[in-house]
Amino acid sequence: MVIKSDKTLSPFAAPAERRSSLRQALPQILAVCVKNVLLLGFGMTLGFPTILIPSLSGSDPNEPISLGQEAISWIGSINLICVPIGCLLSGAATQPIGRRRAMQLVNIPFLTAWLLFYFSNDVWQIFLALCITGVTGGLLEAPVLTYVAEITQPHLRGMLSSTSTMAVILGVLVQFLLGTFLNWRLVTLCNCVFPIVAFVLLIFVPETPIWLISKNRYLDARKSLAWLRGWTSLNEIELEFQDLCKQLGKAGEIGIDNPENSPNQKLSKLEHLKLFTRKNFFWPYSLVALTFFLGHFNGMNALQTYAIKIFAAVKSPIDKYYATVILGVVELLGCVACVTLVHFTGKRVINLISLLGSGVCFFIVAIYTYISDIKHLEGPQHSDLKHNWIPTFFLITAAFLSYVGIRILPWILTGEVFSNETRATASGLSGAIGYIFGFLANKIFLSMVTVFTLPGTFWFNSSVSILGAILLYFVLPETEGKTLYDITEHFQGNTKLDNKVQRNGIDNKAFELEEILTSGTSHPTLNNPIFLFQTLTYVAEITLPSLRGILSSTSGVAVICGILAQFLLGTFLNWRIVALVSGVVPIVSFFLLFFVPESPYWLILKNRHEEARKCIAWLRGWTTIEDIEPEFAELCKQISSTVSEKPTIIEKLKLFTKKNFFWPFLVVSFAFFMSQFSGTTPLQIYAVKIFATLKAPIDEYYATVAMGVAEVLGCVLSTCLVHYTGKRKMNFFSLISCGLCFLIVATYAYLHNINQLEKFSSSSNRSGDTSWLPMVFLVTAAFCTHTGIKLLPWMLIGEVYSNETRATASGFSGAVSYVFGFISIKIFLYLVNWITLPGTFWFYCIMCFIGTVVLYFILPETEGKTLFEITEHFASNSKLSNKVTRIKDIRKGEINNAYVSNDETRTLTYVAEITQPSLRGILASTSTVSVISGILAQFLLGTFLAWRNVALVSCIVPFCSFTLLFFVPESPHWLISKNRFLDARQSLAWLRGWTDLTSIEPEFKELSQQITTRLERNSPSWKLYLRKNFLWPYSLVSFTFLLGHFSGMTTLQTYAVKIFSDLRAPIDKYYATIFLGVAEVCGCLLSACLIHYVGKRVMNFFSLLGCGSCFLVTAFYAQSSETSDSNWIPMTLLIGAAFFTHAGIRILPWMLIGEVYSNDTRATASGLSGGLSYIFGFIANKIFLKMVAFLTLPGTFWLYCGFCFGGALILYFILPETEGKTLFEIQEHFCGNVKMDNKVGRKRNSQGAGEVNKGFAGDEEDGKIESKL
Repeated sequence: MVIKSDKTLSPFAAPAERRSSLRQALPQILAVCVKNVLLLGFGMTLGFPTILIPSLSGSDPNEPISLGQEAISWIGSINLICVPIGCLLSGAATQPIGRRRAMQLVNIPFLTAWLLFYFSNDVWQIFLALCITGVTGGLLEAPVLTYVAEITQPHLRGMLSSTSTMAVILGVLVQFLLGTFLNWRLVTLCNCVFPIVAFVLLIFVPETPIWLISKNRYLDARKSLAWLRGWTSLNEIELEFQDLCKQLGKAGEIGIDNPENSPNQKLSKLEHLKLFTRKNFFWPYSLVALTFFLGHFNGMNALQTYAIKIFAAVKSPIDKYYATVILGVVELLGCVACVTLVHFTGKRVINLISLLGSGVCFFIVAIYTYISDIKHLEGPQHSDLKHNWIPTFFLITAAFLSYVGIRILPWILTGEVFSNETRATASGLSGAIGYIFGFLANKIFLSMVTVFTLPGTFWFNSSVSILGAILLYFVLPETEGKTLYDITEHFQGNTKLDNKVQRNGIDNKAFELEEILTSGTSHPTLNNPIFLFQTLTYVAEITLPSLRGILSSTSGVAVICGILAQFLLGTFLNWRIVALVSGVVPIVSFFLLFFVPESPYWLILKNRHEEARKCIAWLRGWTTIEDIEPEFAELCKQISSTVSEKPTIIEKLKLFTKKNFFWPFLVVSFAFFMSQFSGTTPLQIYAVKIFATLKAPIDEYYATVAMGVAEVLGCVLSTCLVHYTGKRKMNFFSLISCGLCFLIVATYAYLHNINQLEKFSSSSNRSGDTSWLPMVFLVTAAFCTHTGIKLLPWMLIGEVYSNETRATASGFSGAVSYVFGFISIKIFLYLVNWITLPGTFWFYCIMCFIGTVVLYFILPETEGKTLFEITEHFASNSKLSNKVTRIKDIRKGEINNAYVSNDETRTLTYVAEITQPSLRGILASTSTVSVISGILAQFLLGTFLAWRNVALVSCIVPFCSFTLLFFVPESPHWLISKNRFLDARQSLAWLRGWTDLTSIEPEFKELSQQITTRLERNSPSWKLYLRKNFLWPYSLVSFTFLLGHFSGMTTLQTYAVKIFSDLRAPIDKYYATIFLGVAEVCGCLLSACLIHYVGKRVMNFFSLLGCGSCFLVTAFYAQSSETSDSNWIPMTLLIGAAFFTHAGIRILPWMLIGEVYSNDTRATASGLSGGLSYIFGFIANKIFLKMVAFLTLPGTFWLYCGFCFGGALILYFILPETEGKTLFEIQEHFCGNVKMDNKVGRKRNSQGAGEVNKGFAGDEEDGKIESKL
């Protein structure tokens, strides 16, 4: 089918470059934000059961409704199982009326549900309202997902899609906050505001250009496209409009609205059914379903729902309601991080991090609950749990990590991976599977706790996360930055997406959009994706590839925000009030959707070309039609290439029998399975009960809020990192971390004999030294799952399916997700009863680990890939690499030689040889950061373990170091000195960004010439060490080592426990030592961050003066104080001294070692300097006790103060500023040939990209190396 435009392409088409990137992106961002208000309300429906369950558990004598455990398990899951119903109706409702209008209409049932909650007096009314919210949540999937996909440019689609999850998480957080302070009925009343606001705001955004074109509303499409492209003119978007029409298969003049005589014939029912039998539906649908599974079963669903009970069970040190609020805030932050990072890291990396991180968090919480004998949500038999902050912290962290990636990913994918013909229905189906997974995760959580115990459940969640990360590593392609056409081509098997993140239109047509399935030809039971998945389809179709990952992840963020909002509302309000308040969200969402455009994709499919143009112009920065015309034309062309003829029902059905549907569908389904069965889905639902059972040291409601906050933080992190790391790494991180968290929680619950969930009680005893452990790790698991696996399937839904099956496949994937969610939640209580709470957490842990392994093999990296590339990958026409598409690394840099004699100097010399001048200071400072981190690790291990066990655990590090060193190259300098020229070339190419040998040849020749010249003119070795260029820098380095050891920190480190004990520290001396180590790490990190900007001189003066001042005040205190009223002062000052010294003087000599010596002496001089350093350290430690005996402790501190102030004065006159200078400049300075100024040298125009140390070989030497090589 041929599509023609009503305008010529180039004569008037203004280049996109004439408009700023901000102007082009702003309207798309605004449209997505308006859409996110609707998702905010949906998130509130997800968070509402968390505050409703404890209110109806019999703890409130004034509440007329009281439920048993079976009914409670249905409250936590029934809304999720109803979502697939809405998903199946969503596509049929969305395609005829448009994405924006569909989003507006779903606010009405939302408002109705919240009012029904408020006025309910019987349990059937509660269940009815929950069913309404579930079905309505399904109805919003198709328009929401499709809208984003159709209005955004490829480079924006990922980022803007990820905001969906952020909005959901924000809604959850809002519920948590409202639930913390208000009665649940008041919360429902507050919730009524949001649907009203959403309805109003939607008036002001345009319809998608694709939908308008599909309806032959060409003028409206042009206006919409011009609005979306930066409020530009119609002429500027004409090319994009024409291309959009071509993609949609429109023939004739595009500029004339002609819905009656459209050449784009409607599909028959049989043809439409065939679309869902093709590979380009099944493959992406499977992938989306898998990510949904991982997002729900990594523990976050249950943690979200049962946050209050879980925080109470682990004895959270803060009130369970406040902890739940914190959980929601963290989830929101995770979503924000995902939105921020997905454009840079890609979806793969951020989801792998999310899954592995949440898996580890749940593993730790499982161990804590096992050790603390917290087997059930009713908590341990004893209430004196120690370290009860640990589970709280890690549960919150798991929430953050989960919402950074896996909780957002499937929502992003839903709008990207499906083809034009199936996107609407596939989005609904994806949403259905997602909510089914969520329902299952919540429903089975209590059963899992009963059967597996709480630690076992967390272990199960941890296993799901870790195994899901592994599985996604192999099956998840990187779609970030890829056009919808590229992604669908990948899943069609025509091309293969690599795993690189593409941004800013690099290797993409920045304006490319994909088509969706036309509504009039859709089978009523197939083209009906749920509304939430339509939001993802919307995001995928309206965003650019570079933004899709970020913006798609916001869908998950929005849902989690809604859950968090329910947590908050339920913490402070009666559940009826919460229902009433929640009614606001659909109203707000409904109105807001008036103000965002329809998907241009859908408009083109409907032959509404003018509307599609307008929609694209709106989405691309409210630009002109002329500005977006190239993008419109390209979009029409792509749609034309994929929708050449209207398929019959049989042909449609055949689409869902092809590899490019089954493969992605299986991947998505598995991701959904991992998402739901990684433990966080039931954890979300039964959070209050679990926290109560684990005797959270804070109120279980606050613990649930903290979990919600962790989920938000996880989503934010995922959004921030997925663009850089990709979906694979983020999901591996998410699953492994989640699995570890559940493992720890399971272990804790087992050891403390916590086998079953307790009946909720607001007065549960939360005392205990370790009751914080399960709470922290459950929160961490929530964080980790939402950094990856909870988001991954949602991101995949919009990416992995072909154009023909995307809509329907999205619906299928969503349905699978919610089926899994339903199962996960429904069986949770049975699992707890059957395998006890620890066994349930162990089950989750195993699922995380298994999911990581499976995803490693089946999840391709889609971040930054176009939709065409992704669909081509799943169609087996090409193969996606697992690299995130992003800007190439700098390939040129400085190399210097050295031969070293001990480990620390060897590492510093290695850094000096392979790094550029502008990076050398920062990277060299990380050596000390690593050393201090090792010290801190010993402090932490020594606090909880016997010293023999610490020694045993420490054996792991050298084994890991030994293994990892196999994967990094030898120094090119050393290889050249050994005449191993080919190895040197390969090493240099590896270090310069895995480039080819020809790219590094000039640098290699110059380096070889320097080394050859030096070797030819070398004098006897002993004379080299009598020269000025050795003695001067050696004296300087020796003096800095002297100051570093005799400034007091060496002895403070060694005798920390004894000194804190003598000074009567107000906290345990071992904990004070841990704080000391943390301060040292923070100081090193500060130095690493600032040294590139302020230089070494300023940092060291700041370090010495700050340290001296701390020791001065401490000495006065030790001399005069006889009481313990202010004994926090010396502890704080000593910790401050540790921070100051490690921000400068403790790091300075190690950085200087790799810089100040000449090439001839660097190896030996580095060893001599390191040897002298440890001699100074030995002396400082050896004489400390004698100094205290002779001078007293105050006198010793005054001596250290004098060393600091005197050393700062001396260094002011003798220390040159070497930061950013080349090694050649530094060595010439110490030779006396030149004098360096004290300004920080940063990237200069005169400094070549492949700079090496120049000046050792004259021009006459240029030809010597050629003959030698």
